[in-house]
Amino acid sequence: MSELHRRVGCLEMTGHSFVDGNVRRQRSVYADGTVVEIDLDTKAYAVRYGEEPADVRSPGL
Repeated sequence: MSELHRRVGCLEMTGHSFVDGNVRRQRSVYADGTVVEIDLDTKAYAVRYGEEPADVRSPGL
């Protein structure tokens, strides 16, 4: 997580949405193109830095 904080800690969040309309699954997008998806039910998350592959820390995303 420290890599994520280092990259986006001072950036504008340019988007936020609920995945498939489910408030328990959320996607945040930052000014540099970083995308973070979380699933509050499974505690899974995935981080994609611009065009880099997703850094998935739990199954389900």
